[in-house]
Amino acid sequence: MTYAQILTLIEENLASGNKIPAATHREVEIALLDFINENSSQSGDIKMINCDLTYLNANFEVNGTGKNLRLGWRIYSEITGRVAVGFGIGYSELQGLGGSKDAVVVEHSHTTQYGNNGTGTLYPETPYTSDVLGGVAQNTSTSGVSGTDKNMQPYIITLYIMKL
Repeated sequence: MTYAQILTLIEENLASGNKIPAATHREVEIALLDFINENSSQSGDIKMINCDLTYLNANFEVNGTGKNLRLGWRIYSEITGRVAVGFGIGYSELQGLGGSKDAVVVEHSHTTQYGNNGTGTLYPETPYTSDVLGGVAQNTSTSGVSGTDKNMQPYIITLYIMKL
């Protein structure tokens, strides 16, 4: 049953003005328990929560064990520094890891072409047409620059917790 169906069942029983028969009462109880079971967290479930430091300190021990509102949970740090990628085509290895925050700009080279304007002075031209301007092609090599922390996708730091 859905939440709305359970609510309707309760309201209909209460609106009757009669004592709710034991069988109907039991039907509501079982529907509620089924709903709770289907929608509650199971052991090993991981979820992320958006919280501040006050919430963190109030609901987790220093060792990461949950307390108060998060009793039965613990801070899950095994995916620290990673974002989730959905399971599916191209990502079919469950619990597979990939990517790197230390992106690399690979070594590469560019060909710069210059046009000759007839005076002997070379000017960069785009597009360059050698048969019209006459000119020189000059090959310039360029090394890559470190991409460390420059090519990370935008992110928000989120707390991951796991149901014990």
